[in-house]
Amino acid sequence: MVIVSKAQKDRFREVLRFRHGYILAKDAERYGISYQAFFSLVKELSLEKAAPGIYVQLSVIPDSLYLFSLRHPHIVYSHSTALYLLGFSDRDPLIKEITVAKGQNPKTYAKEGGKAHFVEKKLLDLGVVSAATPQGNSVPCYNLERTLVDLVRSRNKGDPDLVPAALKNYVKLKERKIPLLLEYAKAFRVEKVINSYLEVLL
Repeated sequence: MVIVSKAQKDRFREVLRFRHGYILAKDAERYGISYQAFFSLVKELSLEKAAPGIYVQLSVIPDSLYLFSLRHPHIVYSHSTALYLLGFSDRDPLIKEITVAKGQNPKTYAKEGGKAHFVEKKLLDLGVVSAATPQGNSVPCYNLERTLVDLVRSRNKGDPDLVPAALKNYVKLKERKIPLLLEYAKAFRVEKVINSYLEVLL
């Protein structure tokens, strides 16, 4: 029989609240909970296995975007998925578009419905913000300006109407940040392409 201290129970419940009903097995060591105590509490609280090493309360509404980010903490939602999370598209992405540092295996993400884009590690965090999933959980996502630059960079690999439509809607925004858009465009060497779009739209 596993003896679980009150302190371990309290920490376990605290992590559950922090992660909105989810908890990771790797959280155990980080928060001073023994693995025996962790799995004993998983059973005691009737948590369900959501993915390898991740457990969730039965009352939680499934959130595939949040779960995917828990499984892969180094990804950033980008492209069409970022547009959706930022409220700039109402098309629920069937494929999770993400950006990761170069050198990773795309198959790791593809088998879970992820489409990986790759950048130099120094550019991975450029423009990262927190966005809320439809269930209200926070996930890493690129801001609108970075997302538009990424879409321009990938313009020949997807929907040809997506980039013009997104930029057309962007220039109508009161809170648009053209200098920031151009700064990102320069970092990714698509400044001329972005300017050619803006000359037509502005």
